[in-house]
Amino acid sequence: MRFKFVKCLIFIIIFLSFIRQAVSRELTPEEYVQRIFSATQQAWPGLQQVWNTPLYNQLRLVVADDHNAWALDSHSLTRIPYTEIQNRHLTVEYLSYKQIQWSDARPTLFVGLGPTRPDPQAPQWQSETSRVPTLFSLATHEAFHFYVQTKKGVIPEPDKLTRSTPYPVQDTPRFYRNNLIRALYATLRGEHKGLGEARYWYNLWTTVCPDDASRIRQTDLVEGTARYIEIAAEIMAQGHPFNSITFRHALIEQLMEPSRYVYTQADSESYILGALAGFILDEEKKTWQSRVAEGITPLEIVLEAVLPVPAPLDHNLAADVKEEVRKINSATGPDIDAFRKRYTLAGVTRIFVDTDLAGSYSLSKGFFRVREIPYDLMVGLSSEAVWPSGHYRFNSVTAAAIDATTATTQHQFLVLYAGKLPASNKGRLKIMNAEMSLDIPYPADVGKTHTIHLH
Repeated sequence: MRFKFVKCLIFIIIFLSFIRQAVSRELTPEEYVQRIFSATQQAWPGLQQVWNTPLYNQLRLVVADDHNAWALDSHSLTRIPYTEIQNRHLTVEYLSYKQIQWSDARPTLFVGLGPTRPDPQAPQWQSETSRVPTLFSLATHEAFHFYVQTKKGVIPEPDKLTRSTPYPVQDTPRFYRNNLIRALYATLRGEHKGLGEARYWYNLWTTVCPDDASRIRQTDLVEGTARYIEIAAEIMAQGHPFNSITFRHALIEQLMEPSRYVYTQADSESYILGALAGFILDEEKKTWQSRVAEGITPLEIVLEAVLPVPAPLDHNLAADVKEEVRKINSATGPDIDAFRKRYTLAGVTRIFVDTDLAGSYSLSKGFFRVREIPYDLMVGLSSEAVWPSGHYRFNSVTAAAIDATTATTQHQFLVLYAGKLPASNKGRLKIMNAEMSLDIPYPADVGKTHTIHLH
């Protein structure tokens, strides 16, 4: 399904770097945009050495707050008329993003800076703690999805991808994958048994948890390679040439904390697993990227012909995984149970939102799957859009991610509204509560169909 990469900010906070460095609260929007431009100048021209694509020599990035807009690439930074944002009805919320069309047909990606808020609420980018602008990292990552992975043949069977972790979350597959991450990081650091132990944990995972391995495989490929590109760009933006000694030292430092993190969701593991495997393959000077285009994951490639080395059981990690799984089940359970009840309830209004309208969104809790519903559930979804005839905003709701079918070519998400629909307000349907804000022309027959389509 296209939610895999095209519209997701795993927000879920994968894109926020684990490396910390304070950013001045006095930074102006112009200065922050200049930081983004400096990063693109430093990193993008060299990314063709990382992946054989001319994309980053062609890519235009458009950024805007609620008053100003800029266009930049690896060679130039230009302030542009704000009508370019208004005419496209783009949402400027912090880290919202969308693929857009430009008159010269160059690949162009828009990312929002967020509205400029009066004190004491400073713009969110002012509290960023990464060594390079988070917006730069996001743009590099998402552009790879939009313009490299969507080419024919690069991602086999893209609509069969799922991000979800079955609910309730089980600790066994998560324990195996956490061990796998640690073993790959040990390999990157030069520990000779690391790859053999990675093979050991991989074999346990795929044998004991074959459904988990099959379900998340495509996400391992898609998000793992995009995270690999993103990390390479971040390190190059700090002045370290790709595959240099200083690049390697910076890489090991940057991946230390995310490799020690305790993961509880399959798709969040995909990012670090793919990145680690890719950088190990680079160290081994293996040809691997063309095989990714054939549908083989970096993890599968790096473990080929590797004999398993039995690894000792880490009881502390096992206890940590069990506890974190307990927490995530406790946090998501009420949301998932409420959606399950609404899904089968008569009279509930179903609001379908085309992802082309939605642009990006954020998730505070993640993707999950339950037996009763044939879709991935997006728990903690926040999204908004404005278009000529209306607008919506969803705040931390649960929604179902729906693939395109023969009946509809659009990927959608489904939000359920269990309340009574208000009467027409001068020809418009207006809903305002803690979960949602909706203002659209009053849909015909909505009282009978209980269905609203936003597109």
